[in-house]
Amino acid sequence: MNNLRRRNLCTAGLLIMSGLIMGVEVGCAVNPVSGRPEITLISAKQEQELGAEEGKKVEEGMGFADDSGFAPFLDQLGQRLAEHSPRKNVGFQFHIVDMAEPNAFALPGGYIYVSRGLQALTNTEGELAGVVGHEIGHVAGKHAVQRISKQAPLAALFGLVSGITGLVSQTVGDLIGGIGDLAQSAIFSPYSRSQETEADEVGQQIAAAAGWDPLELSTFLANLEREVTLHEKGSSPW
Repeated sequence: MNNLRRRNLCTAGLLIMSGLIMGVEVGCAVNPVSGRPEITLISAKQEQELGAEEGKKVEEGMGFADDSGFAPFLDQLGQRLAEHSPRKNVGFQFHIVDMAEPNAFALPGGYIYVSRGLQALTNTEGELAGVVGHEIGHVAGKHAVQRISKQAPLAALFGLVSGITGLVSQTVGDLIGGIGDLAQSAIFSPYSRSQETEADEVGQQIAAAAGWDPLELSTFLANLEREVTLHEKGSSPW
């Protein structure tokens, strides 16, 4: 499909969407990862505001472990990766959440979180870079924004909210709350397979560009799968 046809389809979609949800700002923007135009319900400023709002809930509901000596290293690694993100208008922040279960997740606007449990499970810088790069990939691809935009009628009725999905489980979303709410439960649904694949690709690309071996993400995911299996069998201390 050529660019002109894509733009025309996006324009047509805008007209339909505007008619369905009066009072909500609807726009058409080019996705920085896919390069394709897509309909979006929120601006970059609103995305940042959503991330900041949900970030406060993360800090209050889970707590940070940023006082550890690992926090400056995580930020340095994250900022090094962010320099190679295909999306440049985001100020990324990196935090360690006080969570024993290995997990990582991203909020709209560039808020990236790694749990204590995941920190302990990574064996090399390259493995951690692969995980953090994956989360940067979700932000760069505007995956949370896409999920919000797909829930347009609910967003209009209940207000715009952001979603969180971890690498391992829905524990994060459960802790932050809102799972019982119709709009939030829809937006808290896991990333689609295509979004996960795209985040993997972007994460590996930026890890390689930043000087790490992109294949180390696969090594870490294999270790993570083994740990999750042990946990499910009741053999893990989490």
